[in-house]
Amino acid sequence: MVQHNNLIMVQVENPSFASKTLLFQELTSKNRLTDASASGIIHVLNEKREHYMTQTNYTYDDGGRVAAGMKSQSDCGIRAIAIAIGMEYHAARKFIRAFAKAGKQGNGQISNGIYKEDMNAALESIGWVWCSAPKFEGRKARYSDIPGTAILRMARHYSIVKDGVLYDSWDSSHKMVYGYWAKRRSV
Repeated sequence: MVQHNNLIMVQVENPSFASKTLLFQELTSKNRLTDASASGIIHVLNEKREHYMTQTNYTYDDGGRVAAGMKSQSDCGIRAIAIAIGMEYHAARKFIRAFAKAGKQGNGQISNGIYKEDMNAALESIGWVWCSAPKFEGRKARYSDIPGTAILRMARHYSIVKDGVLYDSWDSSHKMVYGYWAKRRSV
């Protein structure tokens, strides 16, 4: 524990997470954090992290990438479409590549990611609509806040949620959701 300019740096060790350095501003009038209160804060943080880890509804799904003989791992948009629509991996790849070539990407090179505009055009063509993520006081939207089946847009990543369960090739449940595409409801 190190004090610097009324901030306390505490190293927290947790087997579920890599070590994190956390900053705490002391709320008392003396701007001091005792070893006992720092230990209490560490205990609470570890409990919250353990609770978070056990509350994650995550299921591994590569969208058929391995079965298709592909090795690429920068294919989150393709996987999300394949899983959400039930499309084979190669068909999903060909589908999104056509929109990337005609759209903002300007070519069929989707190995380094897919622009949101190209993903939006592709999904709109099959009846999916863009929805902004719900707003919450004091926190950001997460996958568990999104209803039904949706393709999620996260920071530099696409994933899918089905009825509260996250499907991805890695646990991206900690990432903030900017918005999502959902199947257009017929009226």
